[in-house]
Order: sequence, then structure tokens, then C-alpha cells
Amino acid sequence: MFNELLAARSLMGISETFYIPSVLAFISEYHFCDTHLRAVGVHQTGVYMGQILGGFAGYVADSPDHGWR
Repeated sequence: MFNELLAARSLMGISETFYIPSVLAFISEYHFCDTHLRAVGVHQTGVYMGQILGGFAGYVADSPDHGWR
């Protein structure tokens, strides 16, 4: 189980290595001075909210009182 989780997390880290710079470059090309910072902020907020909600969902799935079992 640990090896599968380690492999999945490693693949996710590698995919984020390519994703983050390319999406920030895309946002910079699409948005100009007026909306650039807001667009980057909204994107980064979504990334961090996904991490927070994913961690909470993992806790709920593992909890015997709230789990998926």
C-alpha cells in the first residue's frame, strides 16, 4: 500500500512540475495588466483549496465514524 501511494504522489509531483509553469505562462499571455494578478490569484486559490479539500476528504474517508465503509 505504501509503495502505491508513494508512486502516485511522485507522479502527481512530476505532473505539477510541468503544469504550474505552463499554466502561469498561459495566464500571463491571456490576461494583461488589469486582470493578470487577479487571474493568477484565482488560479492559485483553486490549487490550494483543492489541496485543503483533498486532505479533509482523506481524513473523512479514513475516519471510522464518517468513512466510506
